[in-house]
Amino acid sequence: MENSDDLKGGAALSIWWKYLLYTLAALAPFGFVLQQGEGWHYFHVMAFLWSFTDFSDTHGTAMSGLSFIDPLSIIFTGLLSSLRFLFVHYVLQHSHGLTSRRNVWVSAVLSQLPYSVYVLGSFLGRGGTGLIINVGGPIPVLVLVGLIIDHFNGREPLTRPWKSE
Repeated sequence: MENSDDLKGGAALSIWWKYLLYTLAALAPFGFVLQQGEGWHYFHVMAFLWSFTDFSDTHGTAMSGLSFIDPLSIIFTGLLSSLRFLFVHYVLQHSHGLTSRRNVWVSAVLSQLPYSVYVLGSFLGRGGTGLIINVGGPIPVLVLVGLIIDHFNGREPLTRPWKSE
């Protein structure tokens, strides 16, 4: 009887982690860009379901706002954050012993690549004049939380020795 109670508790725990990880994948920010020049600045934080932008220039133009589920940008943010959902999948698979820790770590690194390449490309492609400060990159909140959960909740798959013929 104790074993069945332990299994029920473990299953409830894994369902809670599943909801937490998918919520973080959708709502936690995955990247930011900060650009600043002489008299102007641009700051942008992106998540799958929301984004925040703050912009002002030397002519007095200013814009700031939070956008939630913007139909035009959801495709773009979906492309940049799609591998985050693969990472969540591998963390959950590893918690059930269906994949290895190596796959979790590879997916963690891969989940950070799309936004890193996007930011690097935008900084290299910009032919700015004057002093411009460019800072940006991925925000690994989901990866850190997922790896911590995986550390305590992950199980390696069972391996069976080869049968000699």
